[in-house]
Amino acid sequence: MQHAARATRPVKPDVQEFKRINLEALPASLRELVTYLGEQLAFKLVDLRGGQMIAIPKKLGLDHSLVYELGAEGAAKLVESFGGATLEIPKADSLHRQLKHRRVIELLDSGATYNRAARETGYSRRHAINIGKQSGGTTIERQLDMFGAAKWHEAHIAPKSSAPATLDPL
Repeated sequence: MQHAARATRPVKPDVQEFKRINLEALPASLRELVTYLGEQLAFKLVDLRGGQMIAIPKKLGLDHSLVYELGAEGAAKLVESFGGATLEIPKADSLHRQLKHRRVIELLDSGATYNRAARETGYSRRHAINIGKQSGGTTIERQLDMFGAAKWHEAHIAPKSSAPATLDPL
């Protein structure tokens, strides 16, 4: 029996997630873009053009590709800050990695298993475990008790009598 390939949902920042990104953990070149352009515009530029070198014109025509990609206001802000320069736009890997790590931690904190956290983020189970450990949790704390085995064991196997713990017949 063949199983359909699972599709992982890409983790892209939305307006709410910008506030949760640790800017200090990002590369210096991306922090510089954030300083001049603001988070939303910088992250959009990195998402669209990350890993590329782009020449920023000194004057911007309405038919320029940057206007289509960033909007007229965004492209104008880019030209105002970097007009005449050639920029090497950093890849979005560090940004996406940070968002995926946060998602793993959120899932684990809400009681999800490592398998579910891995499945929803596209990581391996082992990587989800490592992220959980780095965030302060331990494997035992984060894993669910399978079938409530500990509670069942206490209720059905653990001694309940008030007799002394040692029964020495001699």
